[in-house]
Amino acid sequence: MGGTRREFLLAAGRLVIALPVGWSIAGAVAGCGSSGGGCSNAGKLATSGTSLVFTSSCDGGHTHDFTLMTTELATPPAAGVMRDTSVDTVDNHLHSVTLSQAEMTSIQSGTPVTKTSSSVNQHTHTYIFRKA
Repeated sequence: MGGTRREFLLAAGRLVIALPVGWSIAGAVAGCGSSGGGCSNAGKLATSGTSLVFTSSCDGGHTHDFTLMTTELATPPAAGVMRDTSVDTVDNHLHSVTLSQAEMTSIQSGTPVTKTSSSVNQHTHTYIFRKA
């Protein structure tokens, strides 16, 4: 493998970030808003240390990621969780998603939960939350 470290890290237009085990980047923009293949991860679930990263449906030609910590599913907060998705890199927008304590308990017990994000720029995104 020839080339410099910079060429490796920027290969195919992607920046690679290495984090210690258990760390995650909440609101990562992977697969979000890129004009070529911006929907390649639609509907996927990825695990990253102690977090689950859910990718939305492809609406408006892009997706958004939403991160849940495994500890939040193991012991869902009484108020549930409400947070923002990753930011779309094309027009710099994001959405909000809310999961109630009961919905998080359902996910933890193995029952998938489908949620729709807030509407921004005349569109929403759908997430299917499930255990890894």
